[in-house]
Amino acid sequence: MSSTELSHEGQQPTGDVRVESVGQTFTSSAKKERSAFTVLQDVNCEIASKQFVSIIGPSGCGKTTLLRIIAGLVSPSSGAVYSGGRRVTAPSKSSAMVFQDANLMPWRNAMSNVEFGLEIHGVGKAERRVRAEEAMELAGLKGFENHYPGQLSGGMRQRVGLARALCTRPQLLLMDEPFGALDMMTRAAMQQELLRIWEADRKTVIFVTHSIEEAVLLSDAVIVMAARPGRIHAVLPIELPRPRVYTEELETGEQFIDYRRRLAHLLAESEDRSGSTSPTSGGRNDK
Repeated sequence: MSSTELSHEGQQPTGDVRVESVGQTFTSSAKKERSAFTVLQDVNCEIASKQFVSIIGPSGCGKTTLLRIIAGLVSPSSGAVYSGGRRVTAPSKSSAMVFQDANLMPWRNAMSNVEFGLEIHGVGKAERRVRAEEAMELAGLKGFENHYPGQLSGGMRQRVGLARALCTRPQLLLMDEPFGALDMMTRAAMQQELLRIWEADRKTVIFVTHSIEEAVLLSDAVIVMAARPGRIHAVLPIELPRPRVYTEELETGEQFIDYRRRLAHLLAESEDRSGSTSPTSGGRNDK
């Protein structure tokens, strides 16, 4: 089997996440008729440990479905996903997911919401508190421990959701458009916070976004998906220097603009139904 390998160092990746020939078909029934809808088809990729990889693509191309399969929340119709060398068949303590909506419990304060993931895993109260305090400080929430979701802005609620994920100390962090509903200024601030947190711990991150600029700013590589059925159209390594801090100079720099242009071109290609996706490679590397 051939796969799209993502390693900005140009070496054979150890494969913290390996997606092998994954397909996903959903069956819908309308009155007496049943129809099958293929969301993903023959998706192959390998993501090395400690990489930050973004996934972009047209609406309906299966980005969120793929992320949920990697998380073990959905079983693929065909193929398999491996994380840390083990086949993913259910959610694992070694991974955590952050959604566009933080989904906080309104009757719990921020600290209690952050502790929730540890609580359901049976972690003792004292350890829960220590780990939650560490995660909240890392997410910039010190001083907001006793605030309830209704007292927090959208950006602060997303910080709580991120802290809740970090609290479980996952090796793999899956993020499904976590900043998509935020205003421009809050989104920029959260992008910078995420970069700071990632630099401190270098977890493997798979990040779904609709924003080309966000993908370029955050990522070591960007997967471009084609739609109907969803498949990998191309992979673009992002070789901007790290640590990466957003500045006007970075955004207007020749290298950033070139990456943005190339991703826009790849997205336009991916929306062409005739496509240029290789049926044998599962995608191509765009150097």
